[in-house]
Amino acid sequence: NNDLYGFVNLEDRDFEDRRRALNEAGDGDESSCDTDWYDSWDAVYDNNVFAMWKVQPDEESATKNILDKDVLSQICDAETKSLDLLKEIDGCGGCSDVAECLPPHSLTLVLRYYVGGGYEMTCSDLMEAYTTDIQQDFTDTLVTCTQQMKDSWDPVTEAFIGDTSACPQYFVPHLVDVGFAVNGNTSLRYTASYFNTKYVVNDDGDLELDHIYEQWESFDGADGITVVGVYDTNVETLTTKLVDALTIADMG
Repeated sequence: NNDLYGFVNLEDRDFEDRRRALNEAGDGDESSCDTDWYDSWDAVYDNNVFAMWKVQPDEESATKNILDKDVLSQICDAETKSLDLLKEIDGCGGCSDVAECLPPHSLTLVLRYYVGGGYEMTCSDLMEAYTTDIQQDFTDTLVTCTQQMKDSWDPVTEAFIGDTSACPQYFVPHLVDVGFAVNGNTSLRYTASYFNTKYVVNDDGDLELDHIYEQWESFDGADGITVVGVYDTNVETLTTKLVDALTIADMG
């Protein structure tokens, strides 16, 4: 027996056993980052930078799916490049190590945990784990989860009061579009990625976005053909900045 105390041998286990073992083993070195952020809904409601993704943007009807391996791979790579850019300008957070940042809250994050990895799992490793069988399982899980969330949402208390046990870790309904799971629909055309964003507070106590706005055009939007991503903040501050800049330019 080559197993050591404190480690798990994953080679001969099926997918569900591997995922369960990794989840029970914990997140390892991830203690320096606050993964509770993914559970807090702050990603959605705070003024964070986010990317909105659309598959086959130039087509009236999409033949591809956000959940296709090649599409998720592009999104994952684009998220990584945009996160690296935010790191360079000190525009992201979530970790005690100032040189590190939490990856965005997105379907790739949910998938990382679904396959038994963690937020530090690379895009290449994630795509290697995202086999055809796992893609089908993940899609079915998201459909069931989304249906449960729709059925259990109470608009009065603004809370889920029914069964949402099918939902994978860190899933929120903002990661799928309105048509997903309707009558069992598995086609997903839109999704979003929310970045843990760090802002500069000026002497008046207002949030300054100039350091992020200056890099706005450098955020990675994928190839723009198979899938495209556009960036803003949850309160549309980047859009407002862009409109103001264009207005000033026109007046000039």
